[in-house]
Amino acid sequence: MATKGVDVSYWQKEIDWNKVKASGIKFAIIRCGYGNGGVDSYFERNVKECERVGIPWGAYYFSYAESVEEAKRELDNCLKLLKGKKPSYPVYYDLEDEATTGSQSNSTILKMAKVFVNGIEKAGYWAGIYANTNWFNTRLTDSWYDRKAKWVAQYNDKNTYKKSYGIWQYTSSGKVNGIDGKTDLNYGYVDYPSLINGKKDDEEIPKSQNIGGNDMTRGYFQKGDRNEGVYAYKQLLISLKKAKIITQGVDDNNIFGDGTVEATKQVQRAAKLEVDGLAGSRTIRACYVLLVGKIS
Repeated sequence: MATKGVDVSYWQKEIDWNKVKASGIKFAIIRCGYGNGGVDSYFERNVKECERVGIPWGAYYFSYAESVEEAKRELDNCLKLLKGKKPSYPVYYDLEDEATTGSQSNSTILKMAKVFVNGIEKAGYWAGIYANTNWFNTRLTDSWYDRKAKWVAQYNDKNTYKKSYGIWQYTSSGKVNGIDGKTDLNYGYVDYPSLINGKKDDEEIPKSQNIGGNDMTRGYFQKGDRNEGVYAYKQLLISLKKAKIITQGVDDNNIFGDGTVEATKQVQRAAKLEVDGLAGSRTIRACYVLLVGKIS
């Protein structure tokens, strides 16, 4: 089952987040900044209000970069704005400006995206790419993008994008109680808070959700799954291997194969969980607990 979310910025001005939550909105993606040093003046307020009312949030950074050097400056500004904050949705690199970023070659855009996204991930956040379907189909075509969280914009009653994605922005003309004027609306198909923060043992991942375009009706990942949720989980396993908490390595892709099964079992043994090779909420949470214990 898809969840409904909003993405907001300075253009929505002061939002009544109590009313937004009461209207059924389940998540928010908030603009933090843009270009070379730009700061969204409502970012801090929107984050604080979402946390106050209990709406999980992520962030996006609107790019005007025309070179790798400019992408690095955008990364630095984004990290400065995120400092001390704990988003439970990804931080997205917004690639859509035709006059600047869009005037570059696909290979240059890829280099810029890698600089930004890899820098966000290195800082400990989950990162992703926002673009419309035309950009994903014609410019963001390298297989590297398929291993990242995708937020796809297509203003239609159906999303025709063929590859996997976690969020679909389906309109820019939505109406939500608590927000004056029009706003973007989205459907979310990945339970990012569960993957990023780990669920408490007595909490349950929704049993029906579309994980990056695949119908998941279990609430856990298993051998044969292939989607961005698996890719995100495998990043935890890679970190555990680097920290020498587990010995089994896994490939840097979105496929749950034999290596991932064995790595999952090693996590379960280390955390004294049932050893079944299935990556459910307790196993994912155990990855975080083991990593925090190693770091501290």
